[in-house]
Amino acid sequence: MNTIKSLTRGSIIVGGFILGLGTPSVLAADFKTTFTLDVPGGNPLVDTVVINWSTDLTSGIVSESDLTNWSYELLGLGSSVYSETVIVGGVVQPIGGVARTVSDLLFEFDLDTLTSIQFDNDVNVLQELSASGLTYNTYLNLTFGDGISVDQFFDGAIIEVSVDDSTFSQVTTVSSIPEPSTLLGLLAMGSLGVLSRKRQG
Repeated sequence: MNTIKSLTRGSIIVGGFILGLGTPSVLAADFKTTFTLDVPGGNPLVDTVVINWSTDLTSGIVSESDLTNWSYELLGLGSSVYSETVIVGGVVQPIGGVARTVSDLLFEFDLDTLTSIQFDNDVNVLQELSASGLTYNTYLNLTFGDGISVDQFFDGAIIEVSVDDSTFSQVTTVSSIPEPSTLLGLLAMGSLGVLSRKRQG
């Protein structure tokens, strides 16, 4: 079951007034996609995957190369189990000290339906044998199935398959950020309003 929720920052305070933005042009957007697993598992328990990401695209399919930021968190019974930063400012980050490139990632999201298609934070399992500390391979990779899987590693050795191809429900929220030109226009309108009131006074 896919549940879609869109939250847009639709107003801004200018010159003491709240002005509705309507549907401004979008420069970028921040997304939060939450997956609730139907078959949780693992030690510690993993029952939720939360992906935070951003892109400059406004429609169509977003791929890994279109992301400006990507991080995710594994939760169990409301508590954080693991978190990872995958992309920052368009730059792919290492996993457990092991360098990654965009070709080691997988991400597909349909902006027109606000539906995640697939994702994988370590397509080539670079963390195996080479990473240090606790790491996870978390993926909804249609090559291996249509569910979410979560594999736990420590110092490059696989500890367990925490979640194995679980079905899920998903909810995506989006915060749209208006273009600077839109904001400048609103600020100008606010300034004119202030000047008008001063003249009337």
